[in-house]
Amino acid sequence: MALSFQQNEIGIKKIGVTANVPQNPFAKLMYYLGCVGSVLEISDEFGELIKYERYYALTLDEKKKLITLCYLFSPDVLIDKCWFESPNMDDSNDFLELTHVKNTLVCAESIMIGGRNRRVAKIMLFKRSWLQNNYLTPMRSACSQIQDQG
Repeated sequence: MALSFQQNEIGIKKIGVTANVPQNPFAKLMYYLGCVGSVLEISDEFGELIKYERYYALTLDEKKKLITLCYLFSPDVLIDKCWFESPNMDDSNDFLELTHVKNTLVCAESIMIGGRNRRVAKIMLFKRSWLQNNYLTPMRSACSQIQDQG
């Protein structure tokens, strides 16, 4: 079911902080997963897998779990439901908390992921470059590294 916001008043609060993610595919994927967790308010379920500053401490099993979760919560599940591309932004991504919005915004009330219904708590705007830098390229590189390790 979709939530349709039909109010004429706009109440949008920019939330979040600037992240300095290391140039490592696993760190990027950990950051990506943290963004997913923030929007869906399930960060606690990911535990250490979203602490991107500790990417170097991941075991092989944790790397595999990270890739699996990123695949499960892939962009195609989130885009146009709680993540919206916005190429004219200053930053590469922003988190917004909605209080009242104009009648042009429709987002999913919940998303079915991995057989579980997830409530949408926030939305995220992003540029295509953010998606390329924090999901597409790191996924290719991380999967390649995992295959090389066995």
